Amino acid sequence: MSKKKKVVDDKKHPWRKCPLGQHWRSPSHVDAHTRKKFNVKEHYRKGTCVKNRSGRDTLYDDEIYLISNSFFSKMKPKISQNKLGYKKGNEYNQLIDGWVKYWNDILKPKVPLDPDFVKVMIATESSFNPKAKAYAGKRAGHARGLMQVTDQTVKYLSGHRKELRNHLLHLEQDDLYDPNINIAAGIRWLYRKKQIADARYKEASWLETIMLYKGYRSMNHPQIKKFIKLYERIKSEEI
Repeated sequence: MSKKKKVVDDKKHPWRKCPLGQHWRSPSHVDAHTRKKFNVKEHYRKGTCVKNRSGRDTLYDDEIYLISNSFFSKMKPKISQNKLGYKKGNEYNQLIDGWVKYWNDILKPKVPLDPDFVKVMIATESSFNPKAKAYAGKRAGHARGLMQVTDQTVKYLSGHRKELRNHLLHLEQDDLYDPNINIAAGIRWLYRKKQIADARYKEASWLETIMLYKGYRSMNHPQIKKFIKLYERIKSEEI
């Protein structure tokens, strides 16, 4: 008899609908079809919690939307309203605020991630274009969406090669063009980069983490200088 897979997380976020090791499946209309030689009649399927195959804590797209639709509009905004010179500069503020709070609550860094950091990151990664796509190299594949999450990262976030022990996301490449899913996934991956940066630099700063995420080694890189300039512009408004 095989042993049951254990969920490695010990506490679920209060926004989560289902117990650890399960995910939410939204209510839906099911057309008549044949399954394993049995005819299934057309019916309405109620929303329910479904066990994850991995046994690990995993966010699926239905629950990503359930969380954002249920809680994000109730939050007091912490993010800057500065558009940073972009037409869509404020379009994703609520999603950024919400997912930064979610991952801060779950992963509890010594220095919480600032939502303005993510906003500036999106500005420098995709110019707030949710359909942005760029080739990131043979190993990484393509980078997609607002936070330019790569094909390789999708595999890691889904539990491939045990890059992450918990707090996974069930993703497909095309999901990354959805701003809600992209931001949820991108911030989760940024936290993984923070773990790697901490091991490398001993309690790395979030700026050092951004450099690792972007794949740059020098503070003098034009993209890092641009990031710092935009972030300082936002913070100068708070003085």
